[in-house]
Amino acid sequence: MRSRLVITMIFQWTFLVLCALKLFINFPTCGAHDLVLPSNLENDEGGRILLMFQGCGVKTSLFNLGLRLGEILRSEGYNVTFMTVTLPGDQNEVDDDSDLGGFSRVDIHSEGVINECHSLKDKILSMSGNRIVGMQQLLGLLKPQRILCEALLANQTTMAHLRSLELDMIISESFGPCHVILSHLLGGIPIANFLVVSPTILPHALFSQTIMDQTSILGRLQSTAEMMSIHLFYHRLWSFYSEIANKHGISELGNIFEFSSSYANASLWFLNADLVLDYPLTLPPNFVFLGDLTSHPPHQIVDQSLRLAIAGARSKGNIVVVSINTLARQLKETTEEAMVEGLSRVPFQILWRKGRPEVQTSPTDNIHYTGWIKNNDMNDLLGLNETVALVTTGGRCGIMEAIYHGVPVLCIPLMSSEHHENCAKIKNIGMGIILDIDSLTENDVYNAVAKLTLDKSFQTNAQRASRTFKSKQQSAGKRVEFWVKHVLQNGDGHLRNVGSGSFFSLIQYACLDLIIQLFILTFIAILIYRKMKQ
Repeated sequence: MRSRLVITMIFQWTFLVLCALKLFINFPTCGAHDLVLPSNLENDEGGRILLMFQGCGVKTSLFNLGLRLGEILRSEGYNVTFMTVTLPGDQNEVDDDSDLGGFSRVDIHSEGVINECHSLKDKILSMSGNRIVGMQQLLGLLKPQRILCEALLANQTTMAHLRSLELDMIISESFGPCHVILSHLLGGIPIANFLVVSPTILPHALFSQTIMDQTSILGRLQSTAEMMSIHLFYHRLWSFYSEIANKHGISELGNIFEFSSSYANASLWFLNADLVLDYPLTLPPNFVFLGDLTSHPPHQIVDQSLRLAIAGARSKGNIVVVSINTLARQLKETTEEAMVEGLSRVPFQILWRKGRPEVQTSPTDNIHYTGWIKNNDMNDLLGLNETVALVTTGGRCGIMEAIYHGVPVLCIPLMSSEHHENCAKIKNIGMGIILDIDSLTENDVYNAVAKLTLDKSFQTNAQRASRTFKSKQQSAGKRVEFWVKHVLQNGDGHLRNVGSGSFFSLIQYACLDLIIQLFILTFIAILIYRKMKQ
């Protein structure tokens, strides 16, 4: 009789504890809604797609990814419109349609965005050389997207124009999730997220991952801390946009849990990743790897001044491509001077993707400054037969293009764990060398380039990685074409992820909720046992 009473009390307490946990833990639920198929897709016709890769202008690597995506979609019969930001007086200003390849565009103008974009230079400089970027610093870099979002949603003329386009899908870079709100305001249009950086930045509570290179206890503790910081970053980012949604009366996105769920349950996720570089991940089927999106056989060089520079380089030997143009102005003068002096000593011609030198150094006959390449891209330079090495800060697009063309890499990570992670991975596959930007000297630069070009193992490993990288059943364009068409014709209910995205989902992911329950039940059992013994 007493044992039966004990068992009954344990079950009662278990039920109460589970009920209490249910109040605080947002358990994921199944049954995500299906999409209503757009009428213009019923007869196999192309759809209308809005691309949101605006950032701080069009002359960035981010926007180049969007342009490449737009070209693919347009070639498959889709009507593509770009959302852009105008920055008057800035080098990123869209001065003609050639910058957008003739695409239609919707312009957003905001003084607040202009000021924020100009101030980014100082913010980036303050983070130069830092392996770890604080959450507030990273959120600060993303502030222009938030201001743009508020400016867009508040502009009734622009919103009316977007409604008139009768869009079928919105594709946006994932760190400016304004498209989640825009989709709701436009009637529930399917959305696709484009993750520009490494997939390890995905919130673990939504997309289960395993860090493959950590085996030690210390390394696993560090990975756990990084996992928690990533989730807290997203938690803060989503809170900004859920507040914007509230301002526009969208109750479905009114708190972080609903917003994160909509964000995670995008119809498609495009990843700037590839298994040659990145670790295997367990992800839903609608996650499409597009690391080869900007990689292709080299196009003919169009720009006359660039053709002359390449012709001069060819006549004097092999070529080393230097690509740090986006952040070049953030380099310390001593660092840039060391790079210039070191590169001037190597027996190769240097094609440096930047304008005039920022520092005054002795004249160098072998360094050619190409400036912004308008009609060609870095892929075309890396595809030259004479190119023997790439010098980069570790940007993901350049790394992927170097792998495609089998070009060894000298990595000088400038900022953030993203650069350091990319450089570590390129070193791990045996086709790169890493230099510390805070301590590098001209001898370091010279010796690194010499080692990359003289040690045949780097070239062998780069060629092996290139063969694997190219060995795909479909090109990036065909993968984009298939998945966009698949979603627009069939809906996405069979593809959606069911994670809730709340902080407590992270507790569930780590099974901490089970540990808490077991601890509580054990504690209750001990109390009951002691009570019965008395």
